[in-house]
Amino acid sequence: MPYPFHTGLTFGIPLSGKPIHPQMMFAYSQLHPPMCFNMTTASTWMQEIGVARNWFAEKAIEQKSKYLFFLDEDVVAPGHTLRQLIYQMEHHPEMMVVGGIYCHKSPPAMPMIFRGLGKGPYWDWHLGELFEVDGISMGCTLIRTEVFQKLDKPWFKTVDNFKAYWDGVPKGEVWTEDLYFCHQVKEVYGEGSIWADASVICEHMSCETMTGTTLPPDCLPMKRAAIPKGKKKIVDLGCGENKLQTSEGEVWGVDIRELSGVDYRSDLGCLPFATGEMDVVYSSHVLEHFPRKRVPEVLDEWIRILKPDGELRLILPNAQWAAERIMNDQIDNDVQNVILGAQSFGGKGDEFNFHKFFFTPKLLEEMLTSRGFKRIDFTLDGYNICVRAWKKPPAGLAKLNGHKNGRKKLKSKR
Repeated sequence: MPYPFHTGLTFGIPLSGKPIHPQMMFAYSQLHPPMCFNMTTASTWMQEIGVARNWFAEKAIEQKSKYLFFLDEDVVAPGHTLRQLIYQMEHHPEMMVVGGIYCHKSPPAMPMIFRGLGKGPYWDWHLGELFEVDGISMGCTLIRTEVFQKLDKPWFKTVDNFKAYWDGVPKGEVWTEDLYFCHQVKEVYGEGSIWADASVICEHMSCETMTGTTLPPDCLPMKRAAIPKGKKKIVDLGCGENKLQTSEGEVWGVDIRELSGVDYRSDLGCLPFATGEMDVVYSSHVLEHFPRKRVPEVLDEWIRILKPDGELRLILPNAQWAAERIMNDQIDNDVQNVILGAQSFGGKGDEFNFHKFFFTPKLLEEMLTSRGFKRIDFTLDGYNICVRAWKKPPAGLAKLNGHKNGRKKLKSKR
């Protein structure tokens, strides 16, 4: 019988009896869930870690909590951790486990996230990214409580058996309780069930040395964060496999799907970039795939990361063009694609290939003007609306790459 879940969070801290670093306590006081989100805190004392985590899971089920959050006593998590991880869960119903990233204390520091158990730490990611993993440590991890319905007990189990042999061949098995749990989750729920959020980077503290361990400055994610000086910082949102090519500067491709050419795997409604970080925000045929209620908040998020004098470049399907053709009984594949989306079947990412919103030049102009854009230039190219917009108009303008013909300006009525 399914558990009747209530909105809420069980916050579990397994205490080992060792001293706790003061920095952890200060960080703990800054952890707050989203507004109007009830939370219950629980702790265990000097229990074996697998036993402790099973007790927390039972407690979360008993309290009918929607989520269970683990924070270990030696992990310093940033203040936005709970809000960020819950946001990811709320927007990805297939997600059963999502956690922040922290490193093992032994040098050299290595992230405790894994792709392919037995293959060592996974390094191929960018700071701020949301990406799928096969295993993740439980020290800063959010779990959807319903996951336990289909898993066998014990859910967490520490296995340390070096003495198992069969026909003279070593069959030793070693599992930490977190990877034992992740293995079960992946076996039952499959792809898309376990994720790491690299916008939540934690510090792993040692009370013996009074120091913390975090990502090494020369590791791959840290190196990727550096941008060449003198170049524009450009982001292509929903880039797919065809990221924008330009000599203007460094282009970062963002997509929720894991495809060739994608630099950041992320929900486009919650971008892993700072406010005012980008010189150019570019997106081609993406915004119309969001539900009607989400389009304004997604557009606001894209504008948030744009510099005050930065440039917004959008290419969107023109519903007015399609409507004119429909009225003239000129209904072809292009018209149906504009209104409904390509709706291809059998390929990866098909679930995103439906249109849930439509744009006309006038509607788009009104949306941008109401958000403070002072100059808005349009190019109508077939069924495409190509727009360039600035809150502070630049001194000179260059043509939008790939759209040199069919230019038509719409004068603002405001």
